[in-house]
Amino acid sequence: MRMRRNFGVFAIIIISEVINITSGAFFVDNSFAEIYAFSIRPYIYPDTPLTAISCQRLWEIQFFRIMPGAMKRGNYSMRTRRFFYVCLRLLAWSSAALLCCALIAGELAAEENSPILLVTGEWAPYASEKLEGFGFYTAIVTAVLREMHREPAYKFYPWKRCELLVQKGDAFAAFPYSYTEERAAAYLYSEALANSSIDKLWYDTRRHPEMHIETLEDLRRYKVAGIAGYWFLEYFQQHDIPYHYVDTEELAFRKLVAGSLDIIPLDILVTKELLNRLYPEDIKYFGMLDMPEYKTIPLHLLVSKTYPNAEILLPQFNAAFRKIVKNGVYAQILQQYGVEELSIATSPK
Repeated sequence: MRMRRNFGVFAIIIISEVINITSGAFFVDNSFAEIYAFSIRPYIYPDTPLTAISCQRLWEIQFFRIMPGAMKRGNYSMRTRRFFYVCLRLLAWSSAALLCCALIAGELAAEENSPILLVTGEWAPYASEKLEGFGFYTAIVTAVLREMHREPAYKFYPWKRCELLVQKGDAFAAFPYSYTEERAAAYLYSEALANSSIDKLWYDTRRHPEMHIETLEDLRRYKVAGIAGYWFLEYFQQHDIPYHYVDTEELAFRKLVAGSLDIIPLDILVTKELLNRLYPEDIKYFGMLDMPEYKTIPLHLLVSKTYPNAEILLPQFNAAFRKIVKNGVYAQILQQYGVEELSIATSPK
């Protein structure tokens, strides 16, 4: 019975020390000593008056009380007292360290198993909540993350909100985005996963039966749409081409039909998706011209600078993308969606 009680006392002492080490309270004030003395001490040492005594003395009393016959109370040297006191403290510190390591390891394991949040908007066929796999660009992102042994969690929002969530660190990345100097100041970029070719100009043949655009200067004669977030806004600004700002592609086409706009520069795949959805009976009335001086635009992930472990995840993401390009998974996705022409021009370096 005595040994069982002594073991219980010893356990209480160790646990108390560990709790105080991990919480930052190291038995340093008499107020805690009073609580200790009035709550635990009476069960261990019932023949001693309940008074607030020093914490170190409490430790010594309780520790040497349970020493099985090695010493009698009060009959031990100062060196022995110090030795056992130090041993007890070291044991408590070791227990606290192991406890902290276990907690940290558990948090890291949980974080590694948790899905990575990415945000995007409606931009079919690149990304769309209505398409299989959420669009071909989303399918590429999913394949990359699974190559990393991670799972994605996708949320669809307006583009401005996507950028805000990434900037605040609430989401790892938004996609797909072209590179601009303005964005580069606030975000990180992944390697380009696919290309976009804004090489077409769209107009309503009912209003402009014969439209001819040979140079960028010819655009000045028309009301040209400037869709929020597109790289060509910066391009138009550099060449001093006026444009009419609109928030979405859908709004741009509605204004085109209403006569508020004359020309919309837009990707041919995105335009086909929009016209099939908005004006399936009137597709024949929309004309298409080649964009003068167009260029192919690589599309990236816009990555947060403040998302947890983003500086680790981004290099892993780029490395995993190079792997799926090398093993053929990337080509299979593009072929599945019929967009092989949007493949990156060369394999990632």
